[in-house]
Amino acid sequence: VTIDPNFPRAGIAIREGLHGAFGFPIMNRSEVIGVMEFFSQEIRQPNNALLNMMSAIGGQIGLFIKRKQAEEQTQTHLRRLSTLREIDKAIIASLDLQMTLDIFLDKAFIQLQADAIDILLFDSSMQALLYIGGRGFRTNNTHHIFHAPIKLSECHAGNLENCHAGRAVLEQCNIYVQELKKVCKNCGR
Repeated sequence: VTIDPNFPRAGIAIREGLHGAFGFPIMNRSEVIGVMEFFSQEIRQPNNALLNMMSAIGGQIGLFIKRKQAEEQTQTHLRRLSTLREIDKAIIASLDLQMTLDIFLDKAFIQLQADAIDILLFDSSMQALLYIGGRGFRTNNTHHIFHAPIKLSECHAGNLENCHAGRAVLEQCNIYVQELKKVCKNCGR
């Protein structure tokens, strides 16, 4: 492996005293989901019987991994359904909007593993979004910033800084921002 031009970790292999290697794909049907590599300090000739056996094992490991992933997805879906049921029960049991939203915020914060979450309601008379609750914001000035109404008029004409929520209202669609610092000139001040 130390002289193979297609082995990007040759430097590590040299430091570890490794000379031989073989790898086989971890398969799920016709999809490669990983690779297992084996290394040796000795230079060995290929053993076709061993390679065929390892290939079969790669198929079995692939099935096991996919089954475990499916189990994890099922558990995630069950947790989400349970959370939705708890929110549904809170909505049915209470006429208090703030209490219902607090339950929703708590459950959504945990279930979505969010770092911060808030709820803004649209006030049509003000043409603005008003903060009514949130979780996870850590800075002292967050309370002041997030309680200020977001006027939709400020989200027009390309002035979209800090207006992702406003865009969701104006465009009536989901808004996804991968990195806020890239679209927000004044963030972090």
